[in-house]
Amino acid sequence: MPTTAEFLTPVLALVCWTLVMWVWMYATHPGMKQAGIDPQEAAYPAPGRTACGPACARLADNYNHLHEQPTIFYALMFSPR
Repeated sequence: MPTTAEFLTPVLALVCWTLVMWVWMYATHPGMKQAGIDPQEAAYPAPGRTACGPACARLADNYNHLHEQPTIFYALMFSPR
């Protein structure tokens, strides 16, 4: 039977990685006003076009993906056995 520490280690690792990505994105992602981006145009960009550039978009996408599938991971980790 796995111990509590064996269950919490991957959960804490994912939480830490999410925080690292958040700090990285915050440090390198320009503010919309500073970058001259209109929020209405950024809401629905044309396919293949991003308002803040490809490097910025990749970082934001990576951060967004850290909040999609991990929801299932957390539910499985804390579900009763």
